[in-house]
Amino acid sequence: MTTHAPDPSRKGELQAEKERLELVEDLLSDILTAAFTVKDGKSHLHCEAENDKIRHWATVHESVRRDRDAAADAYYDLRYGPKFVAKVRTDRDRRRSR
Repeated sequence: MTTHAPDPSRKGELQAEKERLELVEDLLSDILTAAFTVKDGKSHLHCEAENDKIRHWATVHESVRRDRDAAADAYYDLRYGPKFVAKVRTDRDRRRSR
């Protein structure tokens, strides 16, 4: 049986990656919101740039969210242990299935 022994020297690195991906996800959400707001203001005419932003969001947001979740899980595993990560994953899955 192996014991849970994450490398504590990686705590800062894992936290920084988690925070970086949270910021990327926030920026993508802001870009999407702004694109829709501008489209509404233009009555949906001549919105090529906004449509490009919406397509970009649709292309990348799932992979960014998966990477963010993985980074958060790794950080939480190191900081709080595997039982905490299991609870976070369960809660996350429950929220997303609504």
